[in-house]
Formats: sequence, C-alpha cells, structure tokens
Amino acid sequence: MSPIQVVAAVIWRDGRLLLGQRPASRSAPGQWEFPGGKVQGGETPEGALVRELAEELGVTARVGELIAETVIDSEPAGALHLAFYAVEIAGEPAAHHHQALRWVLPSELEALDLMPGDRAFARRLGDQEVTPPRSGVEP
Repeated sequence: MSPIQVVAAVIWRDGRLLLGQRPASRSAPGQWEFPGGKVQGGETPEGALVRELAEELGVTARVGELIAETVIDSEPAGALHLAFYAVEIAGEPAAHHHQALRWVLPSELEALDLMPGDRAFARRLGDQEVTPPRSGVEP
C-alpha cells in the first residue's frame, strides 16, 4: 500500500516559525505541527497546501521550494509521506482548525510536544540546517 501523501508549510515571520496545536477532536490532541494536511485525489502537493492553508488558517499561500521529505509509520493510518515546503502567506493566520497557533523560534521547537513526523524536521531547524528566506515576497 502506498504511503498517504501529507504536506506541511514552513512559514517564517521575524525569525519565527508558525505552528498549530491539534484540536481535542482529532487524533494526537494537543500536539504541535506545521500547518498542512493530506493531498486529495487529483491535487498536486502544492495545490493541496494552498487549499489546506486557506481552510486551516484563512490565508492566501504561495508555495516555494520543497525543503525536506520523509516517510514515517503512523498508527493507525499506516505509512505517511510527509513533504515540507517553504511557504509565504498573505493575511494574518487564524486558528480555524487548530486549537492554538504559535510563532516559535527554532531553538524553542525541542521543548514542544511535536507530532512525530515534524520532530525530526524540527531538529534540523534547531540545528540551523534550514534557514528562513532572506526576503519575503507576498503572493
């Protein structure tokens, strides 16, 4: 069985990253994650990310480069193929899906209860292997 395709947005503002806290009504309640979601049939990963960010955050998104990807085992869903993209947004994000949003420094990521798929990527950010873009471009 093929892994479920999941996309995540790496959104920087003033040296901080945007994370969402999963709601009590979903699996892994209270854990933090990079915003995004599953790629639906007929969607490109970039198109799915634009849709998910409009639904979850109420923002317009411009998807940039693929930063990292990984495959993880997730119970009970099975394998997930998780792709992290650099994203620029227009508008102020609001928690339409998450119970909370937070802008965090890369050094603060380790202290958060992150979803397993986000944890390894967050370590790279904390190690400064992935850095914010030098300048932003509004979508």
